[in-house]
Amino acid sequence: THFPERKGWKPVNSSRVLLLIRNPYDSIDSYWNLCCTNTHTTSLDESVYKKYSNKFESLARHEILIWCDFHYYWLDVCEK
Repeated sequence: THFPERKGWKPVNSSRVLLLIRNPYDSIDSYWNLCCTNTHTTSLDESVYKKYSNKFESLARHEILIWCDFHYYWLDVCEK
């Protein structure tokens, strides 16, 4: 799930959650590849990272904030 960032097509009500979280580093790298190739299966050459390092850094900084919000949401929900 990407909840709460993306809600999905129907609400899920639950009193318990098992939350598995992908390594943010891997996820952000994968998202960069998706953005640049428009596929889920193609990986970029290292030279692309170097050539567009400012764009990758900008994307990574933005995505890190989304990851933080995601974690804060679930930590807050689990404390209740």
